[in-house]
Amino acid sequence: MQPSNKLTNIVCVLVLVFVFIISVLSMKDDALTFDELAHLPAGYSYLTQKDYRLNPEHPPLVKNLSGLPLLFMEINFPKDSLNWQEGSRGLWWVQFDFGSDFLYRSENDADKIIFWGRIPMILIFLFLGWFLFRWAKELGGNKMALLTLVIFSFSPNFIANGRFVTTDVAAALGAVLSTYYYLRFLRNPSLKNIIFGGTALGISLLFKFSLILLFPFFAAITIVFIFLKEGNKLKNLLNYIAPGLILLLCALGIIWIVYQYHMINYPLSLQYSEAETFLKTTT
Repeated sequence: MQPSNKLTNIVCVLVLVFVFIISVLSMKDDALTFDELAHLPAGYSYLTQKDYRLNPEHPPLVKNLSGLPLLFMEINFPKDSLNWQEGSRGLWWVQFDFGSDFLYRSENDADKIIFWGRIPMILIFLFLGWFLFRWAKELGGNKMALLTLVIFSFSPNFIANGRFVTTDVAAALGAVLSTYYYLRFLRNPSLKNIIFGGTALGISLLFKFSLILLFPFFAAITIVFIFLKEGNKLKNLLNYIAPGLILLLCALGIIWIVYQYHMINYPLSLQYSEAETFLKTTT
């Protein structure tokens, strides 16, 4: 017997509130992690300087979200630091040196910045839990939804990483979101599902570069779906080509818009020199 929708939703809210509380409390006296030393200043710099010179090896969206609460704080941004003015100079650790300048050498409240910069990461963690709950409810009802939520919410890996300004939990969210909406697109390639699928894919690719693996994954799903679908297989495949291209263009458009914002004040000369140095040191 399935629990009622009301009871199921109440339990969902209670679990997510509990997860939020333990995530926030666990940040008390919690040290800054290595990646956060680069990610936090990078996110703040993207929003305030419109310049992508810090931490370009990761897409910007997670760092942008971490920087949003910092916009409501009085923060000194060390633009005079050589670690900012001269860019990375092809040296990966310069962004971490600038992170030290930003947090500890500019009369900023480092603990306050770290705390508030992590809050959006916890919200991403909670949103992933809620979305898995919703998806499981659609597939198997209230019992499956609650079981999925509890297993996810008390997973040590997610509890440990859900509060840090890193890309891993957001990448999990991106994979889940884009897969959900791509499956909806396959079942019904309407304009609405094309837009939702493209938006989810674009956001996912702005979370983490490794989610480029969604492309072969979606290709495999599409082949299986067409194989199992009734009717002429070739005709079914051709029916998805135009909608699929529109979905892809929607995703690429979102990515282009976001990156254009981050390049407004990023000097072309610095972009060129850093790209040249990077390519020389990696070939």
